[in-house]
Amino acid sequence: MDVSLLHQAAAQAKTGWLEQALIDLLPQVWDLTATSLGWLETASSWAAQIDRLFEQKKLITPSQQKNRRTDIANALRTINPNHPVIPFVLLPSEVYTQLNNEQANRLNARENKFFSIQQANELVDRAIALLESDKPDAVAAGLAVLVGRRISEILISGFKPKTAYSLLFSEAVKRRGEVGMEFEIPTLAPADQVLRAIEHLKQVWSIEDLKALDLPNNYLKRRINARYSGVPHACRQHFADLVPGREAENDPGERLYTHLFRAVYAEIATYYYKPEWVPDHRFKAEIQGHFKLTEDGQKIPNYSARQNYDDYLIRDRSSGRPGVKLGLPGVEILEIFQRGKGGDTKAMVRQPLETGTIHALIYRAVDRLLFSKQWAEAVTGLVLVTGRTIQMLMEKHLAAKSGFSILIDGLEVPTLTGASQVVSAWQEWKQLELLPGVQVETAVREVCELTFENLVTLQSIQDLRAVYSAIAIHWFCPPEVEAAWFLKEIAASETAGFETARSDRGIKLGQHNVHILKAFKPGETEMTDDQPIKAIAARSESKSKVRHRRKALSVDPELLRTVATAFGIEIRGRGGAGGLSYEAALGEVLEQLAQGRSLPVPQATPTPPQDESAIAAIKAQAKTLAWLTSRMEALEQQVEQLKQERDEAIHQLQHQENSAQSAHLQLENQRLKQERDEATNKLQAFRNLLMGSGMHQEQQVEQHKTSQPIEPATVPLSTQPPIEPSEPSKPSRKRIPEDDALANIRRAIHAIMAFNNQDDRTLDDKWYISFPVVQTLLRANGLSANQKNVAAVFDELKHELDQHHDEHAIRSRHNRRHPDIAKIVEVAALD
Repeated sequence: MDVSLLHQAAAQAKTGWLEQALIDLLPQVWDLTATSLGWLETASSWAAQIDRLFEQKKLITPSQQKNRRTDIANALRTINPNHPVIPFVLLPSEVYTQLNNEQANRLNARENKFFSIQQANELVDRAIALLESDKPDAVAAGLAVLVGRRISEILISGFKPKTAYSLLFSEAVKRRGEVGMEFEIPTLAPADQVLRAIEHLKQVWSIEDLKALDLPNNYLKRRINARYSGVPHACRQHFADLVPGREAENDPGERLYTHLFRAVYAEIATYYYKPEWVPDHRFKAEIQGHFKLTEDGQKIPNYSARQNYDDYLIRDRSSGRPGVKLGLPGVEILEIFQRGKGGDTKAMVRQPLETGTIHALIYRAVDRLLFSKQWAEAVTGLVLVTGRTIQMLMEKHLAAKSGFSILIDGLEVPTLTGASQVVSAWQEWKQLELLPGVQVETAVREVCELTFENLVTLQSIQDLRAVYSAIAIHWFCPPEVEAAWFLKEIAASETAGFETARSDRGIKLGQHNVHILKAFKPGETEMTDDQPIKAIAARSESKSKVRHRRKALSVDPELLRTVATAFGIEIRGRGGAGGLSYEAALGEVLEQLAQGRSLPVPQATPTPPQDESAIAAIKAQAKTLAWLTSRMEALEQQVEQLKQERDEAIHQLQHQENSAQSAHLQLENQRLKQERDEATNKLQAFRNLLMGSGMHQEQQVEQHKTSQPIEPATVPLSTQPPIEPSEPSKPSRKRIPEDDALANIRRAIHAIMAFNNQDDRTLDDKWYISFPVVQTLLRANGLSANQKNVAAVFDELKHELDQHHDEHAIRSRHNRRHPDIAKIVEVAALD
């Protein structure tokens, strides 16, 4: 018997008592094989000794014995990988399955724990102070906060300087057999100070004797954690009043240990250092080493580990904002997230979406998921084709707007498949039995892996939304619109690691039933009823935002091309290469005419045209002139309307505003008049052009007309939307100051709180204070319900709202108990 091998086998035990027991018991079965005489009796007898040992240690239940039996099996494998006693000491497979399921359920049931920004900063300050302690346990506790690593990782892993606030970390936990794995991690204290503390700790706590056992890394680290068990106690001693602990089976209360600070570190590092364009989950995955390695050494994010470390959150941190310490001296963005600096191209794979991949993704989402009777499958398809969050899909109402866009509370959102199909699928999904919240993320990840595994790596709701954003930019974003603005206007997420292989934008625009979203059509924005009166004075800095009814303008494209050519203006051909669009070209012609340029007109008496196309062309210009005339009338009406609004504003502000503001309003009046005069000049210039080159011909043709004119081509002019003169634009409703609007929103929120606080209210009677509920209450009382203002008040009262909801045990889906949201008007009164 090899004594050295015996000790190596016994070292598989995580506890000292079991290690000593194995040293005594393993020689009994050292040479036992399946061909040995009476081996069954020997194996059974040996396993019975193990059972009695567990009884002595009061390890009665399978969950208590599970890990220890695994240690014994590993010890036997060290002697013989196929040792015949192994099946006798392990639990039945169905018991392991049950235990694993119970553990997963406990993990899913874990609730988020919150700490404040002030607590986070104080936690970091205390940890930094502990680095100078003469007690190794205290130093290790400080490092657990500042780098998010346990004592075993600190002692066995490699650390090298990178920047003033980051280190290169190698040999992370659970990287079995991987050599040379290295990635950058931020430090919550100056990196050189952290590195000195790590080196000091490695000198004080030598682990050379454990390394000599040649154990696998995961077993080695468990032995180290067991040896230096005073570190968790130091964490409890120094940080228990700042961060709540996790509940544990063997601890009826709450406890703190170094594994917890992996989650706390990631949350604080995100608050300090995350760039604005990187989602929280991706930043945390990178600094915690949650990724998989491909065969060529590239890293692909693995978000499945998040549930173990994503339960500690800073309550008052906004997830979309950049790190508060970015820009401070010495603080740099992690290299992998730096834009335009190359970075490590192998560090994190950016997944390009080829055209074929995009089509396959959408096909599978629609064909396999969208109309599934399984809740998780259907919601996965809906998120991919709409880019919405699950909460929005549950709480908002969807309606088809155009062939490939839907309306969600007034917001127009493009869809990656037909809008009517999306709405139908959403309605069916709403009827399905809701999946418990703790199971949603795991269920969606499993659906993604099963449906899209050979196309692209998708593991979370965030990934689905990011893919949607990348495709939406490629399909629907007008080329002249910035991609970031496009995503902001449709309330979509960042593309976060996904991009289309082709960089061109808006390739679907112009196809059948695909239109530019209203938000990106020039002249389509309008002042809302919720804007304060002072916004009228600010119009001098922007064009009028009054919306008019759109109407298609009939223009002969060939004649327009001829006129544009005379001015040196090129019109884009069918292929789309070079030149301006028809509407842009017409606008340029009008601009040239308004500036005094004229088009040479032949002096000879024109010859009446003899073909029907010429007749149609002239008739088209007559229609164009008619539209321009109506356009001038509309502009005059608009000027008059704005003057009325201005006068009303002056009247309301005369006791509040000083003379400088009144003078500003007078300048606004002059600007409006100037705008009207410029429009009139453009009209007159175009009229002169038409009178000189076409009107006389039209009169002659009318005398010799023998057939009906051909309908001219129709070109919608989105840049200058015409109106019907018979329908003047509606005057804006009276607006109230923004401060009053915000005050009304606060009143509505507190009215609902007051209702919930009444003693006679049952849980089913109460209301979760959400956007739709507050907006419904405001509108029913004739008050402004502007989304931006409501959001501002929700941010302002976030802590109060969270406390209120926690006090009443109300969760975000609580209002499903109230099928008719309008009932809030009957129960919550605004004083």
